[in-house]
Amino acid sequence: MRPRAGYTVFAGCFLDESEVKLKAHTKAPERVHCIKLDVTSDDSVAAAAKATKAHLAKSGEGLVGVINCAGVGYNGPAEYFPMEM
Repeated sequence: MRPRAGYTVFAGCFLDESEVKLKAHTKAPERVHCIKLDVTSDDSVAAAAKATKAHLAKSGEGLVGVINCAGVGYNGPAEYFPMEM
C-alpha cells in the first residue's frame, strides 16, 4: 500500500501545552510543527514567519496556504477592532 501524501502543518501555539494536545489529536504528528506565537505581538509574528520560512527553505517544500484560527470574542471584521481587544 502506498502512503498517502500529506501536508506539513505549522501551528502557531500561544500556550505551551497546546503542542502536546494538538499532536495527540492528529494522525500524522510528525508533520505538525508547533511554533510559539502571540498574534498580538509583531515580534512574535515575525519570529514565527522566520521559523516557517527557514523550515520551508531547508525542506524544499512550498507554502500552500495560511489559516488564521486565533480566537476573538467579538463579531465583525477583525480589521476594525483595536489590537488591545
